[in-house]
Amino acid sequence: MVVTNTGVNRPTATVSQAGWYTRAEGEVARNNVLSRGFIEGLGVMPWRMAFARNKFERIEAFLDTFVWWVIGFALPILIQGPLSRRFTATLQQRYPMRNKAPLTLGLDQLERGAMQSGHTQNSVMKTLGIQYKKHLIPITKALTAMKLGMIFLDLACMSGKNQLYWWGRNKLTEYLSKKKGFSGEFNIASEQQREQNAKAIASSEKKRHRISSIIGVLYPVVLPLALWGLMRAKQPVGKGILGKLKKVLPAFNYHNSIYLTKWVVFWNCLMGWNLGGLLAARDTHERREHLVRCAILDFFFFVGDDVFAGIAGKMLQKRHAKSLKGVHLYKPSWFGVPLGRSLDAVAADAQRYKSPQLMALAERLSRINFRIGILSTTVFLGIGTTLANNWFTKKKLLAEQQQVAKMPVAPPVTIPSSPLARFVSVRNAHPFVLGEQDQASTLQWVAQ
Repeated sequence: MVVTNTGVNRPTATVSQAGWYTRAEGEVARNNVLSRGFIEGLGVMPWRMAFARNKFERIEAFLDTFVWWVIGFALPILIQGPLSRRFTATLQQRYPMRNKAPLTLGLDQLERGAMQSGHTQNSVMKTLGIQYKKHLIPITKALTAMKLGMIFLDLACMSGKNQLYWWGRNKLTEYLSKKKGFSGEFNIASEQQREQNAKAIASSEKKRHRISSIIGVLYPVVLPLALWGLMRAKQPVGKGILGKLKKVLPAFNYHNSIYLTKWVVFWNCLMGWNLGGLLAARDTHERREHLVRCAILDFFFFVGDDVFAGIAGKMLQKRHAKSLKGVHLYKPSWFGVPLGRSLDAVAADAQRYKSPQLMALAERLSRINFRIGILSTTVFLGIGTTLANNWFTKKKLLAEQQQVAKMPVAPPVTIPSSPLARFVSVRNAHPFVLGEQDQASTLQWVAQ
């Protein structure tokens, strides 16, 4: 399902107005992070726990989702809610304005190129409800700083979550299990095999932890600074390299001004979750599993449900083409890949015809689209990836055990206890080593 995150410019035809979905389902469908959280909390984590290879891996899977919901999601919202209200009250006291939610203004409306246009300035002044043009620049600067500060706060919380989970998980599992190494191997590998696998990368643990901490400090700062630099560029949207890059700014507008956008979460996944997991991996098998999970998760978690919804939408569109008239359930993308359209976009199309029958049909088909996208992503992420990782790691470990079993075992070496016995043993084994004079002196030394 494609979620349009404009922050303020929502279509006139909303889900609630058309009677689409329940309020809860509509909110999940619109909100990037709630839909990602739905996939994570109900589609990925339960299956990871169900297919866990032992109780320690099951604890790790639960902690991953729990810490994300508490520190990575709930904490920023709890902080930003009162913070945004206080910021708005302060701004309204300093500059008279009628708009009670100025933070809903999008980044694309605040960037420098757009603000050079008199039409855009008048539009922003009308949206904010301000009368004096001299107030426009300080207000937009304050709004830009606050919105980028929210992105930094969210990334900082998620970065703290990553560091706490990855490195704390390793220590906690080792403490509870009294075992070293990757928890996924506990019921498969022998103790010697597991410790040998862990020992191969244990020497670099401090270095990896240091690198992980540095990345964790830097990446929450890099994205807001990059967005700020892009917004400061003079080029208008679509002109020049920076102007073309400005087209991505609407993707970073928050839903309801304080909820995350999934592209901020995507940046966190790339720099925090993916790299953090690789650096904190306890052996090569865990590192491989994490790489596989990252590659599949990054695609299906952020794009996959859109693709599945688009495929379903294309099939439904073809089947109900006559009844849907000009209402489109999907839109073409790169290489002709269909992507599902947002609920509001479909609702707006349906309301143009002012037909209750058409609106009811569009509602039913959009419901199918949304659920197919979410459920398909869940199957690939939660079930398919987990089972494939478990199977391949077990196969690799058993192959290692067979390889070790085929290696020739050296016969045990017995060392005589007395010096005379050792001398006789060496003399019998190597009679040519000692000459007669050496033998006499050695026997004399042994006798003493």
